[in-house]
Amino acid sequence: VLKVSGFVKSPVSLAYDDVLALPVYEKLVTLHCIEGWKATILWKGALLKGIIDLAGANDQANTVIFHSVDGYTTSLLLQHIIDKNMILAYSSNNIVLPPEIGYPFIVVAEDKLGYKWARWVNEIELSDNPDYKGYWERRGFDNEADLSGIGKVQ
Repeated sequence: VLKVSGFVKSPVSLAYDDVLALPVYEKLVTLHCIEGWKATILWKGALLKGIIDLAGANDQANTVIFHSVDGYTTSLLLQHIIDKNMILAYSSNNIVLPPEIGYPFIVVAEDKLGYKWARWVNEIELSDNPDYKGYWERRGFDNEADLSGIGKVQ
């Protein structure tokens, strides 16, 4: 189950098949790992904006916190997600995401370093805290995670 919670008008819970039933988007996007490797993959999934719209973002919401089944969290600014037409992927290179890559869902955080690509996502929380720090960010990694910041620690 994928939950959409936080600063929303009406929290929603979506079954895996509910997400698959949403309009499908495909994007060829390169994942850049902070360790220096990269992989260009054809991602398929639902627009994050479309998922968020099902719950209705409150006016105060400016940040999206992604929660994973293993307790991992990270965040992205809501406007960046909208501007980039970011997707929540359930398929990579036309193969259903295997568990080691992130089944059921991975955030395709285009133009961000790999630690912003939350895997095993089971909750999307809207927040009014643009400075929210997730797992790696609390350990000193840059909260922006822009590609120009490879190797940059705060």
